[in-house]
Amino acid sequence: MMCPGTRCPNSWDKLSWDKVSLKKRSWNKVSLGVLGLAILGQAILRQAVLVQADLEQGILGKAVLEQGILVQAVLGQGILVQAVLVQTILGQAIAVLVQAVLGQAILEQAVLSRMWWSPKF
Repeated sequence: MMCPGTRCPNSWDKLSWDKVSLKKRSWNKVSLGVLGLAILGQAILRQAVLVQADLEQGILGKAVLEQGILVQAVLGQGILVQAVLVQTILGQAIAVLVQAVLGQAILEQAVLSRMWWSPKF
């Protein structure tokens, strides 16, 4: 599941990812940095340390952190096709989900209130 070369590609449209079964989302204590690929519970990381992240019965296919802000996360099998988190506050973060496709339903805007960040590597 590691990206070839030294960096993961910016264009994720051409990549395929493992199937997931998503029942509950819970984000906890993600360190600042760039998260490459992660299977929650067991993580494969590039340029960052994942302190704790929990996604029950799901595989996080792709996630990118820019300067401590999670800006894009994608899960496979059409459960969460694309999510862009555009507003966060470190310590007690509020993330606005501006684009997401869940199954066949499209969410224009939603708020994720349970997100915590740890500044320690």
